[in-house]
Amino acid sequence: MPSFSQIDPPVQTALRQGLVAPLRPHAVGLLEEKVRTLARQRLDELVPKGEFDLYTDYGGVVSAGVMATVMGLPIELAPRILELVNQALRRKPPGAVDDAYTGRAGLELHMMLVDVVAHRRIQGPTGDGYAAIDGMLSTELDGRALTDDEIAVQLFTVLSGGTETVPKVVARCLLELSRRPDQLAAVRENVATNCRLAFEETMRYGAPLQHVGRTATLDVEIAGAQIRAGQRVFLLIPSANRDEREFANPDEFIWNRSMERHFAFGHGLHFCIGVHVARLEGRVLLEELLRRVPSYEIDESRSLMPPSDFQIGYTNMPILVL
Repeated sequence: MPSFSQIDPPVQTALRQGLVAPLRPHAVGLLEEKVRTLARQRLDELVPKGEFDLYTDYGGVVSAGVMATVMGLPIELAPRILELVNQALRRKPPGAVDDAYTGRAGLELHMMLVDVVAHRRIQGPTGDGYAAIDGMLSTELDGRALTDDEIAVQLFTVLSGGTETVPKVVARCLLELSRRPDQLAAVRENVATNCRLAFEETMRYGAPLQHVGRTATLDVEIAGAQIRAGQRVFLLIPSANRDEREFANPDEFIWNRSMERHFAFGHGLHFCIGVHVARLEGRVLLEELLRRVPSYEIDESRSLMPPSDFQIGYTNMPILVL
């Protein structure tokens, strides 16, 4: 069975409903202290070193831990999950690339999830909160339960999306703020309020997702372009988020930009299922770092944004604590 992100209702609806309980606003709100504790613990370890990597050492580790919690996975798997997700989603155009699920790292992560699902099926809910894995175990399609493999595919989608993207956005936000000292100073005036706005602008300005694909079911004309039923259409997310008809000075980073909408989380039936977790994580990761680190520099000469045609962003970004 494909991922719920690649199919339509009614199967997509049933799978999404099975996953969504721990991702709803109320459940995510209860996660805030967990996220904050993970962020503070990492900073306790990293800040005394004077230099660390924003993506791999800070945001990535925290996000992997949060997603493991949401999914219902053992927290000790978080570091390996981060490694495997990064390897599975790495793509270097042009030319063919391994599918995330069939490459070596993707297969290892899939089998890890299958093992955890099989154990949870025997063990039952742990009593530490309702996790996505529990919702999948109780989901039925056409009167039958999902197999361990089918559940692992659905968990893979949410786990990989939540682990990789938020740390990239947080790193990019801190980079853009460091390039604009006046904006960084403004955010620091009230981090509890302002980090939320800065994270949202970074989602518009530099979110990792480059495109999504759809297949037209009807002949249609959009903005003078003829699209025939059956044709594949690629929707370019960064282009939409830099649309001058929607945003004033769209190529400028403005931390407190007033905007009604952007497409970084998608739209419609496949709107990002983890949007509330992403916004919580991003805000907290920024808040805690800016509170702990009064001054910093980004070493852009050692920062790395690998080429990709799908998910793009900095996978290495050294930060110097001043």
